[in-house]
Amino acid sequence: MRQTTQILILLIFITLVPALADEDANKLISKYLNQMVRHTANFSIGIEYYVKDSSPIHLSFSWKRWVQKEKVSHLIEMQYPNSEAGKRLLVHEYPNGSSDRFAFRPKSVLKKNVRITGPRHYRYKKLRISVQELIGGELAKYTHHLLETKRLNKKDCYLIENRLKLLFRNNSDYPRSVIALSVKNHELVQWKLYDRDNRLAKLILPGKIKDIDGVRTIISFRITDPRRDSTLILNVKSADYHPRFNPIIFEKENLTESIQ
Repeated sequence: MRQTTQILILLIFITLVPALADEDANKLISKYLNQMVRHTANFSIGIEYYVKDSSPIHLSFSWKRWVQKEKVSHLIEMQYPNSEAGKRLLVHEYPNGSSDRFAFRPKSVLKKNVRITGPRHYRYKKLRISVQELIGGELAKYTHHLLETKRLNKKDCYLIENRLKLLFRNNSDYPRSVIALSVKNHELVQWKLYDRDNRLAKLILPGKIKDIDGVRTIISFRITDPRRDSTLILNVKSADYHPRFNPIIFEKENLTESIQ
């Protein structure tokens, strides 16, 4: 009887260990998001894209992020080059990981917004970047698992594996990723995204981090794609963490209207 009880206790302990580890990972991810991501903001973004045997590609766009209790809304509008200007993407992210996405192209014959589903990408010439990357990773679509602590880029880091929830298996090209957060202040140090064949798809490295309006802000990213031998550099040209948004600009019915 005593032996049976000991075995049961051991089995219960074994089943609890992953849960405890996952809870630690959840707390670390939450600290990172609360510190660096979950802030209403108005950004101006510039992109430089380099791929072998091609001229560099330059893009710019605005990114309005409105953080609410029930959802986070993102409104992206392309500004440069002129051929892309006016294209818009509206995304509503919900705490359970689900999202609604709508796109508007001013040169479309339909002249209306269109709901988009699945792992969609923005494409321009040879540049290809997922909606998921544009709006910050959609980490709510994943479960989080603390792997180990490791020294990366001269910093002690927590390595956290993110596994795509089964419910969202058709909504991302990246079923798995590993994010490195600094032990000291939970800032992003490195992020590796893996494709459906578990090959490294993207390596994201943050550049300089500085305080803007009291928020720790990464003002540049370098994103390399070993499969395409390409490099994308994203620069935050300006950031305002106290914008006064008119809520109607985040309504899908107004996506075709000019933004004030």
